[in-house]
Amino acid sequence: MGTQGGSRRCRGLGDRFARGRPKWRTAVVGLTDRVEVRPRAPVILEAAASYDDWIVSRAGSIAAADVVTGGEIAFTAVSVYAAWEKVGARGRGYADGSAHRILSDLSALMVRPDHRLVVAGDWNLLRGYGEHGDGYW
Repeated sequence: MGTQGGSRRCRGLGDRFARGRPKWRTAVVGLTDRVEVRPRAPVILEAAASYDDWIVSRAGSIAAADVVTGGEIAFTAVSVYAAWEKVGARGRGYADGSAHRILSDLSALMVRPDHRLVVAGDWNLLRGYGEHGDGYW
């Protein structure tokens, strides 16, 4: 997750991202100095040390940062990636489960009913499953 002048990794993963695993990663990056970007560092369950930790289901699948202007949090920007999962003997892949887990992870960011989340990313949800459809579905 990008920050002004630095970066953060998901706690509990050590240098896995530095070594290139997984091959995908989400990020929120500030592109101007007119706002402050405060990263919301995710934690995988095995590394959680406090009730206040924001636990995520899959490392790398979600990144978030509070966007601050005038000393107030205007909104929380979130980047997501719903990873493909292979299931069954035929090895068919789908990302529905990943997308559902991301939605659950997002609920922890709703600190109050009027808090604003701006969420964007690759949900990998395709009608007919596949770029050109699939007779199976």
